[in-house]
Amino acid sequence: MAASARDRRYDLVAIGGGSAGLALGIYGARAGARVAIVERDRLGGECTWTGCVPSKALLAAANLLYAARRAPEFGLPELRPDGPVDLGRVLREVHALQHAIYQRSDSPERLRALGCEVIEGSARFASPRELLVDGQPLDARAVCIATGSRPLIPPIAGLDEVGYLTNESVFSELQELPARLLVVGGGPVGVELGQAFARLGSAVTLVTMEERLLATEDAELSQILGEALAEEGLRVLPSCAVAAVERVAGGGRATLCRVGEDAARAPGAPPEEIAFDALLLAMGRRPHVDGLGLEAAGVELDDGAPRVDGRLRTSNPRIYAAGDVLGRHGFTHAAAYEATLVLRNALFPGRARASYELLPRATFTDPEIAHVGLTEEQARSRHGDGVRVYRYPFAEMDRAIVERRTRGVVKLVTAGRRDRVVGAQIAGAAAGELIHEFALAMRQGVRAGELAQMVHVYPTLALGAQHAALGATERWLDGVARSRWLRAYRWLSRRLPR
Repeated sequence: MAASARDRRYDLVAIGGGSAGLALGIYGARAGARVAIVERDRLGGECTWTGCVPSKALLAAANLLYAARRAPEFGLPELRPDGPVDLGRVLREVHALQHAIYQRSDSPERLRALGCEVIEGSARFASPRELLVDGQPLDARAVCIATGSRPLIPPIAGLDEVGYLTNESVFSELQELPARLLVVGGGPVGVELGQAFARLGSAVTLVTMEERLLATEDAELSQILGEALAEEGLRVLPSCAVAAVERVAGGGRATLCRVGEDAARAPGAPPEEIAFDALLLAMGRRPHVDGLGLEAAGVELDDGAPRVDGRLRTSNPRIYAAGDVLGRHGFTHAAAYEATLVLRNALFPGRARASYELLPRATFTDPEIAHVGLTEEQARSRHGDGVRVYRYPFAEMDRAIVERRTRGVVKLVTAGRRDRVVGAQIAGAAAGELIHEFALAMRQGVRAGELAQMVHVYPTLALGAQHAALGATERWLDGVARSRWLRAYRWLSRRLPR
């Protein structure tokens, strides 16, 4: 931007042009505020360039190939590609989609047309009240740190010599499909990319230090996903860590060791060795705050992330933080939600506090895994014996049956005598779409019986939500059928004249 733009006084400046920064810029400008985004690289952040967009585009290609291989299940001729997948060609299509989305949603031209200024450069705090961009002062009433996160690189012996991929490099540096891919990490990034590469033709081994995949999800859902991946040929090694890697003829070799209870059960067990052609690290994220001068700004850190209060305000009351830099939820929609709270608290009277109980999430494997609210275990800890869980399997949904997508379950968690919805978990086709009905039910305080009364289109997967909720109605009907009052009423009605 020109120097004249930097001379202006802004109501709010976002440092970082990822999901949180973009939301701050767009909605702040629409609210009539003077807002600016400072970005040293490209607008769009992880979501557009190394996260949501490329990973879902790669998954779409892999899933299409997998569906073609299943053609005989539908009475169609067997469809198989000739030769190995040209990963470079697939990734060129992925990159084309990224740039199309960037131009439509994230480009500086679009932001400026909406009234948000985009300042290209590196931001740094020189004092609690002074913000510099490439050494030049920028006058802002409030600032939001929205610099995102970076992949966590574990201290594995030999890692630098062997080389590795992360979600930041896998879409740009990998041009040929690896015959053997070792994925380290069993979270959303690891399982999504692991399944995608397996469907494209790689032999995938997935190593996780946790006892199961997606360790923060409901245990039943994790098991469903683990079984699905195993059937597709992925080798999943839980309770394992990579102790060292080394380069050998024809690729690399990793030495594994057992961790946790598995190590205690088998003391002195010999380490296992895994051969690989490419190594993908997916062991979590760390906040990206390097070079911001947060100490000079008086911004305190908590485990590497800016420490914020319920209003997302840091220890410096004029500086806020939102998005992945907080190290809370690595989701684009969570970053956008936090950005709206920062706008509310920085620009308008009144105070809004962050609450994540209604925040849905999804992992886009096949089957998809989705969650909102409390799990059964969490609900019992909070509500005691008044918790009920209603289940409905995908194997009983007509739409899932005809589409051969019967793996999965809908779990509805309620609490209290009136069966108020407090959580839901779904493993199955389109779970990421289906979870929103439960999120809305929780927001509106809907009871399971009311959810069951809502008419759903037949045949849809969404009927699974209604059928799960019908469990509450059936429980009520069972109670009515056993009630003394109803038996007395029936006895009396048979004897009264008609």
